[in-house]
Amino acid sequence: MNKLAMYLRLSIEDYQKKGESESIHNQREYIKSERLPKEDWKRIENMHEAIISKEVFNRVQEIKKQNRGNNFKYGSTKKKYYGMFEGKLFCKECGRKLSYRQDSQKNKKGISVYKRYYCGFCKANQNRNIVKEKKLEELLSDKIKNIPVKTDIESTKISINEKKNLSCELDSINITLQKQYEKYKKKELSKEVYLQEKQNLLLKKQEIEEELEKERILKPANKIPDLSDNDKITKEIVDTMVEKIVVSRYGSIEIYLRK
Repeated sequence: MNKLAMYLRLSIEDYQKKGESESIHNQREYIKSERLPKEDWKRIENMHEAIISKEVFNRVQEIKKQNRGNNFKYGSTKKKYYGMFEGKLFCKECGRKLSYRQDSQKNKKGISVYKRYYCGFCKANQNRNIVKEKKLEELLSDKIKNIPVKTDIESTKISINEKKNLSCELDSINITLQKQYEKYKKKELSKEVYLQEKQNLLLKKQEIEEELEKERILKPANKIPDLSDNDKITKEIVDTMVEKIVVSRYGSIEIYLRK
C-alpha cells in the first residue's frame, strides 16, 4: 500500500470514528503540499547525473567568495554602507537631501574606495551636484579648529598652581587653629596669647578665602573636540556638532554647526 492510499485510509477511519463519512474523491481535496522551513530541508544526493564534478563546484564557490570581497572592478555598496555625513547634506538648488554612494575599484595598488554624495533630483535632470566625503572631512576639520573657545571670564590673575598652594595654606591654618585651641584647653597657652594668635590666623584665613572666591580656573563653556593634524573626523563628531551642510552644484559648501 503506497503512502497516499494509507493516508486516505487513516483519514476515512478518523471520520468514521467521529460518526462522519467522506468519499475518497472528496478526501483528496484536503491533501495540500506545504513548504517545510529551511532548517527541516534534507539534501538527497545522486538524484540525477551531475553536470560538473563536486570538486569543480567547490572550487568555483571559493573563487566567488574571494571575488565578492577583493577581486572586482566595480561594486556598488550603496545599500550596504552608510556615509558619515548621511542625513546632514542638502542640495542648495533644490533643497533635497543628498544620497550616499560608495564604490570600489581595483588598481595596481590594491582596492580604492570612493565615497561621495549626490543629489538624485539634480542628477535626473542632468544637473550634476556631487561632493566627495574626503573634502567634507577637510572642511569640517578646519572649521572646528577655528572655533573660538568661549570662557566664563575674560582673564585670570592666579594660575592653577597658585590656587592649589592657597588651598593647602588654608588647610594648614585650620589645623593650626585646632592645635592652638587644644594647647589653650591644656593651659599650655594663656587666654590672651591664644586669642591673639586665633585672631591673626582667622584674618589670614579670610584673606585667602576672598582671594579664592574672586579667582576661578577657566574652563571652556563650549565642548569642542581637540583635533590635531593626525586626528580624523568621526561620525560621532558629525552627529554632535553638525546641524546641516548645504552643497551647491557650483562648488560652494556651507557648514552649519550646532549652537
